[in-house]
Amino acid sequence: MIYDFIIFFLILSLGVLLIAFISQYKFFLTLKNPKKFPFSFIRYSLLMLFPIIAVIITYTKYGFPIIKVFIAFSIIGLVLEWLIGFSYQMIVGERLWTYHKYQTIGKYSSFLTIPIWGMAGLLFSLLSQIFV
Repeated sequence: MIYDFIIFFLILSLGVLLIAFISQYKFFLTLKNPKKFPFSFIRYSLLMLFPIIAVIITYTKYGFPIIKVFIAFSIIGLVLEWLIGFSYQMIVGERLWTYHKYQTIGKYSSFLTIPIWGMAGLLFSLLSQIFV
């Protein structure tokens, strides 16, 4: 069980590090002036490629329940993110976080966070199976 979590976590981590290195290789070599890129669906898709691979690998071992966990956490995370952002602005009068023009849901959440919430849910699920 712990090996499933470690494999899932390593695939996610290596994917993020690989994409970061590819997009910022000059910074890692010289440590001068990191380049800032505007949002790109291609870069986002590449970044999501490794989590999708991790989900597929986990699916081959656990089957359909993993997909249910992924979908449940994706929906719950998206709704809670929106509710917290909306509530915070209503109570405090400021935005807690800002989403710009890409795929926003009332400027309190984004459709692009759906797979990220699903991955967080899978990590939580695998981690809870280790300790329960």
